[in-house]
Amino acid sequence: MIWTLLFSSFIARSCCALAQAIASIPLPKWARSWILTQFSNIFSINISEAEHPLTYYSSINHWFTRELKHGARSTDPSACISPVDGKILSQSPVTQSTIIQAKQLSYELAPFIGATNHDSFNQGSALTIYLSPADCHRVYSPINGVLTHVEHISGNLFPVRDPFISNYPNVLGDNTRVIFMFDSDNGPFVLVMVAAFNVSCMSTPFCNSKTFINSRNTINQTIKQGEHLGTFLLGSTVVLISSEPDFFSKSLAPHQSIQ
Repeated sequence: MIWTLLFSSFIARSCCALAQAIASIPLPKWARSWILTQFSNIFSINISEAEHPLTYYSSINHWFTRELKHGARSTDPSACISPVDGKILSQSPVTQSTIIQAKQLSYELAPFIGATNHDSFNQGSALTIYLSPADCHRVYSPINGVLTHVEHISGNLFPVRDPFISNYPNVLGDNTRVIFMFDSDNGPFVLVMVAAFNVSCMSTPFCNSKTFINSRNTINQTIKQGEHLGTFLLGSTVVLISSEPDFFSKSLAPHQSIQ
């Protein structure tokens, strides 16, 4: 099919590289405030939550990957907090080693989380959150725990927004992704950053960027809830997978905004 050929081809990666190059063009300091204000108005970005004034951000990418002001978000050690700002795509049990993608389309758990042992999650639960250009593109730890491994898996660059995600199975399972594996008081826990069309670049402070691609890195580091895990250069999707059934709040619903 033409869509599969497009988003798994050199064309898609070239488009992503071009978008990143444009977003990385240095902005003159005298024009930053005006340019980023107009940009933020278009995408409804909340400027007041940024850690620094607009003149600090040297490019569109620098602005997209901004840190938030201290105290802009709260933590709660007694619960699992959202690792990102975004909208709920789906919440589902892990059934027969599959996860719901959207509108009952599913993908397989085992290849999605790479070398991580998937048996512990077969009766667990999953939550999928989509980040738009309006959202902060940093990803934070939703729990307290020990980060045991970080793995990068190269894949395709399918779009992850509707209507694509609701009509084509295994979009999330086919795309490039970064997998964070935790041990926690509630058992094994996985957070997956999923790349998408025009969002092929992801980073994490726990791995050397030069040796990061298609690698599995042992970390074994205690992580506090709210600690920075990784960054999308433009935005995409995060999937949380717990070994505990009904781990995520039942009040969450598709298309609901979350912080």
